[in-house]
Amino acid sequence: ALRAVTRLVQVEPKLYRKDITRRMGELLPEAEEPLQMEIGKALQKWSEPGDGMEAIARQAVEKAAVHGDAPESLVAFLALRGDREVVPAIDRLWALDPTKWEDLYGGFGVAIEDHLLQRFKETTITQRMSTIRLLGKIGSSKSVPKLEAALREANPELRLLIERSLSSIRSR
Repeated sequence: ALRAVTRLVQVEPKLYRKDITRRMGELLPEAEEPLQMEIGKALQKWSEPGDGMEAIARQAVEKAAVHGDAPESLVAFLALRGDREVVPAIDRLWALDPTKWEDLYGGFGVAIEDHLLQRFKETTITQRMSTIRLLGKIGSSKSVPKLEAALREANPELRLLIERSLSSIRSR
């Protein structure tokens, strides 16, 4: 199955698209991590909105996230689809390893802003820097008070990062 799905990643979906997508959805819940990664890549190409693959991928990600990790390609697929329901699971993964998950977490856009603001006060320095960068990319005016408050007590490096994020937010 792994080789077949790997080949699907490389071809354009034409024939049997619905059948192939359905079969990937059947394989996904019980698949080992390497196959889940390939299915996530293939779904980004083969799945169509409304085919139900978001729910199946979300369940696989949530199940894996309990153990502190998840197939990145499935997370990317869900971000591509704008699946807000998986955001709490990705938020937990991001909190464990902000460096690894920052880009994928940011792919969920404004859906993560409230989670970031809720955690802001209790973040480690790595989480705080990631939070500030993410808010600079996706934050709205409701992020400004938290960032301005943090600016007053920030070290020079953090201050620069906060100023850039505030500038980015204000320019939108």
